[in-house]
Amino acid sequence: MAITFSGLLKLAVLTVQRPRLGARVVLGQDLPMPARWTALAFTAVASALLTHLALALMRLPDGGQMLLPGPVALALVQFGVMVLTAIAAHRIGRWRGGRGRIEDAVLLMAWLQFILLCLQGLQIVAMIVLPVLADVLGMMGLVLFLWLLTAFVAEMHGFSSLGRVFAGILGSIFALALLLSALLAFAGGAPA
Repeated sequence: MAITFSGLLKLAVLTVQRPRLGARVVLGQDLPMPARWTALAFTAVASALLTHLALALMRLPDGGQMLLPGPVALALVQFGVMVLTAIAAHRIGRWRGGRGRIEDAVLLMAWLQFILLCLQGLQIVAMIVLPVLADVLGMMGLVLFLWLLTAFVAEMHGFSSLGRVFAGILGSIFALALLLSALLAFAGGAPA
C-alpha cells in the first residue's frame, strides 16, 4: 500500500471516530520494526517543531517572552516520553493478561502522535486567527489523547472493557507521579 498524506488524514478521521478499528487498520499494515521506529522518531521531531512554533507564537500578558528550550531538546524529550509510554502500555497490559507486542505499542504510539500533530496544527492556526479557540483545542487534545490511548491499549491487548483500561491508565499515571515525587524528595535529601 502506498502511504499518502491524504490517506493518512482519512485514516486519522476514521481513527478518531472509531479508534479500535483505526488501530486494527494501522496494525494490519504489518510495517517492519525499523519503519515503526522511524515513524516514532518522525512524529517526535514534528511535534517538537510544532511545539516550538506554538510557544514562539504565544504572547505573555506583560509583553515578555517565554524561555524556549531548543527544538532538538524538545524532540529528544518527546521521543523519550513516547518510548516510555509504549513500553508502559506493553508491559502493564501484558502484566494484566493482554497479548500485545512491543512492536505494536511503538506503532500505535507513533500513530497516536500523528493524530495529535494534526490537532496541534489546527491549534497553531487557531492561535493566529482566533486565540480562544486554541485553548479549546488544547483541552480537546488532552481528552483525545486519553480516549485514543485507552482504545489503542484495549485493541492491542485484546481487552474488551474500555472502562477498565482507562482506570488502569489513570492508576498507572497516578502511581508514576507518586514514584517520581518520592524520587525527587529523596534526591533533595535533608539539608546539610
